[in-house]
Amino acid sequence: MGSVPLDGDYSFIKHLSQIAGSDWRKVVLAAFTCYFDASGTQHDQFAIAVGGLMSTAETWENFREVWQARLLKSGLPYFHRKELDLKRHSGLLEDLANIAKEHSMRKFGMIVRVRELHRSVSKKELAAVHLDAYSYAGRACAAHVRIWAKKEHLRSVPRLVFATGDAGRNQLEQRLRKDGFHDVDFAPAYDQLDRKTGFVIPGAVPLQAADLLAYELFDPIRKMEERGMRHGSFGRDNLTPVWFILDKIPGEPQVTEDDSLAAFKDKVKVFSGEKDLIRLATWMPK
Repeated sequence: MGSVPLDGDYSFIKHLSQIAGSDWRKVVLAAFTCYFDASGTQHDQFAIAVGGLMSTAETWENFREVWQARLLKSGLPYFHRKELDLKRHSGLLEDLANIAKEHSMRKFGMIVRVRELHRSVSKKELAAVHLDAYSYAGRACAAHVRIWAKKEHLRSVPRLVFATGDAGRNQLEQRLRKDGFHDVDFAPAYDQLDRKTGFVIPGAVPLQAADLLAYELFDPIRKMEERGMRHGSFGRDNLTPVWFILDKIPGEPQVTEDDSLAAFKDKVKVFSGEKDLIRLATWMPK
């Protein structure tokens, strides 16, 4: 996505949707972002979560106005969960979660347990098919979007917008392209200055809500790891009020299970070949 002058009145959502069709208000967009724990990256982290929210372009435009108005009330130019001081902004997360809930048609999410992934499939095997933990999770979300679109009898898969700045973007782009996902964009979650041109790279505000969802998907896994709890033993009483608000959005995020990782390795073996490294267009990780 290009850049625009600092004083430009620009809507990333409207621009992206006008590219997709004449009636931009009815275009459906799925916005994805990925959350990493501050202590490391996917290469040394125990889990990674990708979360996404979907709605029409018209609804996302309304969302943008309401979301930014709430942030302005708290004196914030944008939202990034890792940077937020909860002591200074009591009640903000719940307000933002409700805004996201009221404007989202559906949620998608994938939590990859990184160590389990690497135990099941070697890094060499993953690299051969343009995957790592992040792109595995992003590709899984894309698969669920495609399944939803088919179930709803849509003529095409909604345009996917992923946040920039996440390690593994190249692998994800290659994997999506090979698997037939062509309407894919990457954008920052908030306006960023291009130091070379002096122009602003417009942000896609729905990615800020996706960031909140991704955090809430990741946080229970982090707490289980810190407390030495067995996978699946985390009770509802340990979840946050924000989690319960976002849980009301239709959609069922997934966590990688041992059997699905074993099945994925079998897929790699079956589809690998000399002429084409792999064809995973029908692969739908669970």
